[in-house]
Amino acid sequence: MSRECEESIHFNNLSVSTIGTNSGIFIGNNSAHGWHSSNKSNQGFGSGSGSTFYKTVSMVMDNDSIDTVINDVNQTDAPGKRTASNVIDTIKFDSINVGIASVATSVSVGENYQENWRSHYKENKGFGTASGINKFKMANNSVSDNDNIDNVVNDMSQATVVEE
Repeated sequence: MSRECEESIHFNNLSVSTIGTNSGIFIGNNSAHGWHSSNKSNQGFGSGSGSTFYKTVSMVMDNDSIDTVINDVNQTDAPGKRTASNVIDTIKFDSINVGIASVATSVSVGENYQENWRSHYKENKGFGTASGINKFKMANNSVSDNDNIDNVVNDMSQATVVEE
């Protein structure tokens, strides 16, 4: 089988400080059909970086009767492998640097078939996130999450690969 064209990619450096929740960096011949993410996040304060927190009070009260019910029923008809006419022959990186990778993230280089990814999560944070050098003086964080039913996930998915 002859190729219609040859392709080449060259990067000296790829630097990423943060990859967010259920996201990714995809380089090359990628197929990522049917990705889905559901999340719930409660933060009493939020986030801080290089800060001083003095006499803070952060509270999360999440007392729903039913909370974060996810019924993710999905059927994906994903294309199969690609033909040789649209294949990248060479991908070269001198370096790939990722500082922080959050929940359900991906750094994928080359030929990737990542079908039907699912990510579901719930988080409750009294303060949130802190990075760098932070000072906390007389801080009070409280989380109360007394649901009767909490974070029900019924994820039934079916992927069908269709050859191209």
